[in-house]
This record gives sequence, structure tokens and C-alpha cells, in this order.
Amino acid sequence: MAEQVEATRSPVEQKKDVGAPSADANADATTDADATAAGPQDVALNQAGALLSAAVLGLVRVLARRGRRQAHRAATVGRAHLDLRQLRHDRDVMVQKLGREVCALVDGDEVHHPGLVRGVQRIRELDGRITALQAALPSTTLARSEPASDPTPDPQDPTSTGAKAPAP
Repeated sequence: MAEQVEATRSPVEQKKDVGAPSADANADATTDADATAAGPQDVALNQAGALLSAAVLGLVRVLARRGRRQAHRAATVGRAHLDLRQLRHDRDVMVQKLGREVCALVDGDEVHHPGLVRGVQRIRELDGRITALQAALPSTTLARSEPASDPTPDPQDPTSTGAKAPAP
């Protein structure tokens, strides 16, 4: 296609183009002239740019270091809170288990402490009120709430304690 363009041009136009520099050569000459004409302002601007980039880089490093330290600290504190929560949960489970055992001992007349007897009576009253309220609620509400549970195991019911039923 370039040959077709050359054929359509006159021989005079073709001779003019032989000695003329290309457009790329003019662009290169302009760039070289700008680079050699860099004055003191350009040098100062380059130095200021280098100082600014060094300062920004230093700031980024400081922020990254602080971020790592804070992330480590947050992880450590988070683990401590998780451990504390787990210990409190374990303690609550043990207190509930102890309460169920005390209720069973008082109900079996194995323990006769007045404070424990009053506490077990109060628990039985609360269990009765819970049962009455659950009976009054519609059945759809009960499906979403916690099922009624007797805190003391029934010695005759093997599913309540996991113990074996008495032999017949």
C-alpha cells in the first residue's frame, strides 16, 4: 500500500522527502533539548520530589509497623477475651450441675440444710410457673422457645439422667 502512495506522488515531492528528517526525529530532538536545558529550578524540583517520596515511604513504613503491632495486640486481647468467656461458661455449667445435684440430694432426703431446702422449694415454684406459662402459650411459640426441662433428674426415667433403669 505504501508503494501505491509513492506512485501517486510527484517526483518533486518524493525528492523533498528524501532529505527531510522524520517526525520521530523531531520529537527526539525536542526531548534531548529539554533535558539539556534543565535549569536550577528543575534540579531543585527533582530533589524536592526525591525528599517527598522518601518521606512518604518512611511514613508508610511507620504506619505498617504500627498496624502490625496493633493487629498483634488486638489478636492477643481477643484470645484473652475468648478464653475468659469460655472459662465463665465452663463455670456456669459446673454451677448448674452442682445445683441439680443439690436438688436431687434434698429431694432424696439425703441433705437437711434449711437454706438448701428453701432454695430447692423456690426452684420448684419457678419450675411450676414456667410450666404453667408454657402450657398457656400457643404450640407455634413453644417450637421456637426452649423446651421445658426439669432441673432434677427422675430416678425412674433412664433418659433423664443417662442411668440404667432398675431391673424388674
